[in-house]
Amino acid sequence: TGTTFTVTGATGSGIRTAEEPLATRPARGNSIIGRREKSGLEDVQPGGKVNQDIRAPSALQIEHGFASPRVLLRSDFFSGEGDDECDDEMRRSGVVATERYGSSMGGSKAASRPVTGDAALVHQQTTEMRKGVGSISISTPANGLPSSLPEVEYARSLELTEMLIRHRLDIAVVQCLSAAVCGFIQRVEVAAQQHPAALHQYAAIGILMHFESLLSTIGNDAGMLGDMVVAVRFMDFVAFRCGKASGGESEVASVEEVSIAEFSSLSRSDARRPMNAFELPYTAFVVTVNFSEIIFEKLPPNVQEGQVISVHACLFTQGINEHQTVAIKRNECKLQEEINRENMAVIRSYATAFRSTPTAAALGETRLNRLLLMQDRMASIVRTSRREKNCVILPLAADFSRQMNAIRLTSCKSAKDRTSMSITWEMARILSAHHHLPEREIGKVTQDMRRYGVRIENAFKNIGSHKFAFNSFQLQTFPEMYRAPKGSYDTGKT
Repeated sequence: TGTTFTVTGATGSGIRTAEEPLATRPARGNSIIGRREKSGLEDVQPGGKVNQDIRAPSALQIEHGFASPRVLLRSDFFSGEGDDECDDEMRRSGVVATERYGSSMGGSKAASRPVTGDAALVHQQTTEMRKGVGSISISTPANGLPSSLPEVEYARSLELTEMLIRHRLDIAVVQCLSAAVCGFIQRVEVAAQQHPAALHQYAAIGILMHFESLLSTIGNDAGMLGDMVVAVRFMDFVAFRCGKASGGESEVASVEEVSIAEFSSLSRSDARRPMNAFELPYTAFVVTVNFSEIIFEKLPPNVQEGQVISVHACLFTQGINEHQTVAIKRNECKLQEEINRENMAVIRSYATAFRSTPTAAALGETRLNRLLLMQDRMASIVRTSRREKNCVILPLAADFSRQMNAIRLTSCKSAKDRTSMSITWEMARILSAHHHLPEREIGKVTQDMRRYGVRIENAFKNIGSHKFAFNSFQLQTFPEMYRAPKGSYDTGKT
């Protein structure tokens, strides 16, 4: 159809614009982001691996899988208990699933299906796309038009794909944005009461938002991880403005969409990860939060006058369950390694800016040197870790971020079981670091919180049982510090 596509290497090291239709470009192993330049649309198209024989101009195939963590693809993230239904649908559709959508980069690895001119089948295939099914292949003859689709229907199928990807991006981003708003309010309220210097830090260099992921890199988890990567990157285009509430409680006053150009003029950007043009979102958000008069009066004057506080988001991930054990054996850990490398650069950049603030000076030379040692150790782990469960990166990144007054968030698939194991351990470390708990008691207190703490209540609210959804076999594959104590788990819903 003459549509121009932008093609970029999987490492994101450069950007090249195709002068000819995508099907004629040799693009082995690349990820693709398409732009409908003739129609003026700038929406992200489905990306993924370009088939090995893409050089042939007679076929255009877009495979729904992860060629790089930059591409938002998987829709079964939201399917929850419907995963088995997705598998059944894939079998009925004749799509071959490999280890529950597994592939080397965590997306679908499926046989291609031709799109035909039957409207019902087009609808069925777009429905399957919503469920994360395999791929869509559009075969074209030498004249460049689909043999079985009228040109207008072919264009419509591409527009549907654009719409689905945009819809998926919206769903992922709003969840991440909600977490950012809650975390920001909590951090400002705590800082105003206990650590006012942190408020000046936020005004000067923005606030760090640190996500910890326990997702594995195969199966459904990998699709969720890919969604999370995109949503976390989008947080770089979120900023907060503070106002004064009429009542005594903090509240969100407004969420304003602004253009990227306007946002860049408002928000500090020198600590933000570099992005190519195709990676930029289509909009940015400025969230206005009104705080009580007591808290508002403690904010720096420039923030009271309307200066925004920018967000600098980073994500560190390490799979810990039995699926990650399989991923290691299959050498399917590349997605995790790339994510950690990219976000190590983000957190290092923020740490460099942090060291120039009065907050850092107040820590003293000893604690600053300790922070530098933690940063160097994190960088070494990220640089050398390959095909292993090197879970040290998770507590290191969490503790390092807390030292810089960051928003901290942890998640897995349901944020109920693996997440509970992580945050109970983190709470015990905090008790040791700040509340005089002897270091030798960290393990015991962690297990006590897992048996009797609030995370058991969280499990009950989710599944109606005061048990974590583990079994003995699973826990044998977990690193020791993430294993639930006997009596606190039972096989159940996840």
